[in-house]
Amino acid sequence: SIAMEQMGEESAKAPAGGVTFRSARRLKNGGVIFEMNSIEAATWLREPDVMPRFLSFYDGGNSVAKSNKYPIIIEFVSTDFDPTSEHEVRKIETDAALPTHAIQATRWLKPINRRRPFQAVAHLFMSFGSPDDANMVIRDGLIVEGKRVYARKLLPEPRRCLRCHMIGSNHLAAECPNERDTCGTCGKEHRTADCMVQSREDRFCVNCEMAGHGAWDRACPTFRAKYANFARNRPEDEYRYYPTSDPRTW
Repeated sequence: SIAMEQMGEESAKAPAGGVTFRSARRLKNGGVIFEMNSIEAATWLREPDVMPRFLSFYDGGNSVAKSNKYPIIIEFVSTDFDPTSEHEVRKIETDAALPTHAIQATRWLKPINRRRPFQAVAHLFMSFGSPDDANMVIRDGLIVEGKRVYARKLLPEPRRCLRCHMIGSNHLAAECPNERDTCGTCGKEHRTADCMVQSREDRFCVNCEMAGHGAWDRACPTFRAKYANFARNRPEDEYRYYPTSDPRTW
């Protein structure tokens, strides 16, 4: 592309196979999806010191790049780990021989205020920009806080509005028809983040209208039924890995 040609020295550092755009598809929202000639080319273009330069030549830096994300769940991670620490995240990459910035996002899967007293381990959300990096972690695990932990794909789930908490809703909180917030923990009219309920007995699910669990609980009978129907239309979720050109991921 013209933008690549104008990058000069930066484009000379591209992968040996070159960087070319095989196709482009414009979306209804005005965005454009580019298909690259190789995974190596796409990975190189996403690098923090390359993408801003490319965008500056593409349209003067007015566009924002959004690459595909490959989320996973790391199970039973020590709660001593700080997912907001750049140093700790980069150390995980180094110990696993991952490229720098392969890990694009980390956070605890559930809010800290929902933990049990003295809880020692919890599940961690982690997102990668490359399916190969995500697959390597799914296959080999990671060392976190001196302990080897293992991962699985984070599978998509039916949408849940964060205002009314209806599972399988076709709207987000910003478009919710409800004027007031409904708590996802106790079912009353306040924001979930402001809920003071601690005991399981005081929780109430607005989806199945049962006490003992919140609307966010994945053990909820309504959630399980909705998820089973949702998963039937996504056969690719049955694969352990994110499918790539490597036959072992199929």
